[in-house]
Amino acid sequence: MLAYRYILKVCHAEPRQLVTFADMLKCVLAHDRNHRPNRHWETAYEYCDICNVNYSYIIRTENMMEEGAYVMDQAGLDNSKRILNVVRGGTIREVEKRKPRPHSDYYKDIDIEIINRLQGIYEWELKLFNYPHTPFTN
Repeated sequence: MLAYRYILKVCHAEPRQLVTFADMLKCVLAHDRNHRPNRHWETAYEYCDICNVNYSYIIRTENMMEEGAYVMDQAGLDNSKRILNVVRGGTIREVEKRKPRPHSDYYKDIDIEIINRLQGIYEWELKLFNYPHTPFTN
């Protein structure tokens, strides 16, 4: 929700205006061009020191429910699935709760130039986390 408010503010959208996924991507690209990253879409290798820290676990947000539950179970926390469901329920839009869609659906109508620019920005994420070459279109 914070990222959404940030996009409304920074991308000069009206408070009651629906910001589309394409609008958000354009905002991300504009900020990258101006070298003003936002923590919500900043690249992981720039802030997590992945090459110098011996992490016990690295989880992908796409698999957070399963992988997060595993990590929480390993830490001895009870009710990990319930906790993750509560957290997830508080962070996604109502429409997504009613009709969830795969991540790739969001990119179906996005211009290939935008996808190519995103792949350039997140090139190291694609390599470090072993994403397919075109995660935005698969």
